[in-house]
Amino acid sequence: MKNFSGNYINVLTSDQKIALDSAVADDHVHTYEKHTVTAGEEASGIITVPTYVTGDDSLRVFLNGMLQCVTDDYAETDTTTITFVADRLTEGDVLILRGIT
Repeated sequence: MKNFSGNYINVLTSDQKIALDSAVADDHVHTYEKHTVTAGEEASGIITVPTYVTGDDSLRVFLNGMLQCVTDDYAETDTTTITFVADRLTEGDVLILRGIT
């Protein structure tokens, strides 16, 4: 388990569950979706995500617990799709998609 001060994410690697906590109170709704990469997604890099607003930093993408950077690691294709750069994904990888509305 990894802990970070302030806003933090605990990653429970033994059963791939996550627990999220926020030290900052706000009026936003945070949604989380766990997604396991399939063979077809590994080949194409295309992932369907919950609807979000592109370009406003409302989507956070974690790949196997590591926060990914838009443009460096993936592109915001449209409001329901992201596309990872070539050779970034492997079948069985775990994505955590955090949306803010």
